[in-house]
Amino acid sequence: MKKNHMNKSWYCHAFKKTCFVMRIVLVISLCCVLQSFALESYTQNSKISISVKEMKLEGIIMQIEHETNYRFAYNKTEIDLEKNYTVNIQNAEIKELLSQLFSQ
Repeated sequence: MKKNHMNKSWYCHAFKKTCFVMRIVLVISLCCVLQSFALESYTQNSKISISVKEMKLEGIIMQIEHETNYRFAYNKTEIDLEKNYTVNIQNAEIKELLSQLFSQ
């Protein structure tokens, strides 16, 4: 009786192909994950200078959006957009500006 070696070669070929596909998926996944880490980006280092007197919050937010690449989303029922604010900030980070605006 002869042994059928065709079955073993098929399993070996399928196993090699599966390992190859797994390696490709692993490499692509690692590349995607490593690209998602931001070492230094615009948003982390951007500075802004704004000087306004008695301007509504909505106008200030629109001015920040115009001068930077930021876009803000907010709930109009939770923030008083009709209140007037006076802001005078020079060469500061957005975080500082927003904390000054919303400290009141």
